[in-house]
Amino acid sequence: MRCGYNQLNQLNLSTNIALQNLDCFNNQLTSLNVSNNADLQYLACFYNQLTSLDLFNNVALKSLSCGGNPLTFLNITNCIALSILNCYNDDLPFLDISHNSNLKYLSCRYNQLTALDLSNNFALEGLECDNNQLTALDMSNNLILRNLDCGENLLNQLNLVNNTALTYLRCRSNLLNQLNLVNNTALISLQCQINPNLTCIQVWDTTYAYGQTTTGYFGIDPTMYFSLDCSNAIDIENANSSFSFSPNPVSDYLSLSYTGGRNFSFIISDISGRTLVEGIDKKQISISLVSLPVGIYFLTAQIGDKKVIKKFIKE
Repeated sequence: MRCGYNQLNQLNLSTNIALQNLDCFNNQLTSLNVSNNADLQYLACFYNQLTSLDLFNNVALKSLSCGGNPLTFLNITNCIALSILNCYNDDLPFLDISHNSNLKYLSCRYNQLTALDLSNNFALEGLECDNNQLTALDMSNNLILRNLDCGENLLNQLNLVNNTALTYLRCRSNLLNQLNLVNNTALISLQCQINPNLTCIQVWDTTYAYGQTTTGYFGIDPTMYFSLDCSNAIDIENANSSFSFSPNPVSDYLSLSYTGGRNFSFIISDISGRTLVEGIDKKQISISLVSLPVGIYFLTAQIGDKKVIKKFIKE
């Protein structure tokens, strides 16, 4: 049944008990009663004026698109066949998907969610939960997850250790202080900028990761770096306050400034991690003398027991 774009404010479905497909999007519906439509498999009611949607009797429902409504309540606990759920741009403060073990794709972006329990969603392949108020996200039971967008939240915890099939990850604009991607060897796209507490990103291959930054497939902030092991004792905050260099970009000389420690040493490496220049107790490095080609490089400074890695550009 198709009745989209008709400015409807009421819809009576009580006699359509055999109804399987319903498209009633882009209307002015303030309520939708599908309790008598037990055979309903596909429902598209996005962009209406619905504040609640109770699908308790719709056990056969496989696909639901209800985004763009002022929804504050959504009951899908009995929709055990549901595989696709689009409830984006609603006003949901809570979403219970614990009974929807067949769910493959979920878009709940632009809501008011503070928590999201995905522990029973073993079939989940794609998740868009960006622009909510989530503080933690545990994906440890979602073993076949391929795409994840959890940006623009308040995340300080993100567990992706078991998600070896993950290919796309967007977690920018959060509060992450660590990101372990060592098991995510299928990853081809990463966007994790604007995480002010995040410096070290643990990966399985630093050469590959830095190479992806040059193509734009991996996006990180200048204060971030990749490592095979982020558990090393690296005091980035204190080291940053003790070390600086200029100019950046550079063509001839890098001037170094460091305080608060002895035994200063440095290494300049390329995006593959290959050491090009190293030295100790210097205040100036002749970039033109070592003939670095134009490109992106990393300066690793060791000041006593503190280490900091910064990116610079040779022009």
